[in-house]
Amino acid sequence: MRFLAPFLRKGELTDTTRALYIGTQRILLVLLHDFPEFLSQAYYALGDAIPPSCIQLHNLVLSAFPVDAGIRLPDPLQPALKLELLPETQLAPPFLTDYTIALSTGNLRASIDQYLSTQQPSSFVSTFKDRLALSGAAEKSERDPKFNVPLINSLVLYCGVVALNASKSKTGAVKYETQSESAKLLRQLIQEVEPEGRLASSTSSSDPQLTLDRLLAARYYILSACANHLRYPSSHTYWFSSFLLDTFGDTSTEAVREQMVSPIVSLIDRFAVVNSFDIVSSKQLRVLLERTMVSKPQPFGILYTFSQLLHLHSSHLSEQLNRLPTDVRGVAPFQDFMSSLLKKTIVAGQTSSVPSSVAVQI
Repeated sequence: MRFLAPFLRKGELTDTTRALYIGTQRILLVLLHDFPEFLSQAYYALGDAIPPSCIQLHNLVLSAFPVDAGIRLPDPLQPALKLELLPETQLAPPFLTDYTIALSTGNLRASIDQYLSTQQPSSFVSTFKDRLALSGAAEKSERDPKFNVPLINSLVLYCGVVALNASKSKTGAVKYETQSESAKLLRQLIQEVEPEGRLASSTSSSDPQLTLDRLLAARYYILSACANHLRYPSSHTYWFSSFLLDTFGDTSTEAVREQMVSPIVSLIDRFAVVNSFDIVSSKQLRVLLERTMVSKPQPFGILYTFSQLLHLHSSHLSEQLNRLPTDVRGVAPFQDFMSSLLKKTIVAGQTSSVPSSVAVQI
């Protein structure tokens, strides 16, 4: 994956690299079918190696769950399902790798622990968000990554684990607390990182794909890192699903919410349609939509969270759908797809089905 990553990130596959990609995809399929326990435990290391744009590869890895442990996946779209009531949400998933390695540089872990305990120094968030950009990013090629994605992944998971451990030590059970210091830190980072990307204004290009690459900002990577833990029922899936839904519903950050979930930007980002509208590439609906609209498999946690989002915020999403420009190619099929899901949500009180793939012609 580390060899393929630069080619996948640029979207330039020769016959040789395309064959290697197909072979890698088939290996992951074999692992998912025959060795799901291994794949489910190695998901974090693989997620670090797979570029965020390779949605189906991420879904293949995140769909694995330990069959030998006796876990049975409920229907994520059933009306009465409450993730917090499942006994599996009290159990943490096992790992094969140390997810805190990226935090060891510059004593970041100690700084994070101090801030979570004392909320000091007050400048921690503004200082830390600058660490998310790679050193010398402004001098890198336009298609090279500008942000330290492994650091973002490590930070997001570490905050979730700290919150879960604190909840369990306090109440004896795993519980999501909206005012936990970990949740507030992640929410503050999502609010304060620049939605266009810190380096987006440093260069200019008429190439839509290059423009799109530059707009893959830290906010998108933070939300994508959260979505990487929406897997089979576990304490991590429960906490990050609750966090994403809570962040979406936070009316005190309406401006950020608009940037996170605007379907017009989701459509533009997903299909690289660039027009005169402002492109904000980091938003929650995009992260969930792009992982739902690709071919199967889709992870249990992704479908559950997407279903809950449609159920809880159907009126807001309907309002956003009405803002879509009618003169942009591909909008009509997208509107039909979203409207059908929202109609089922309003009428039945739930999302009864989510297609495995959507035929949207651009």
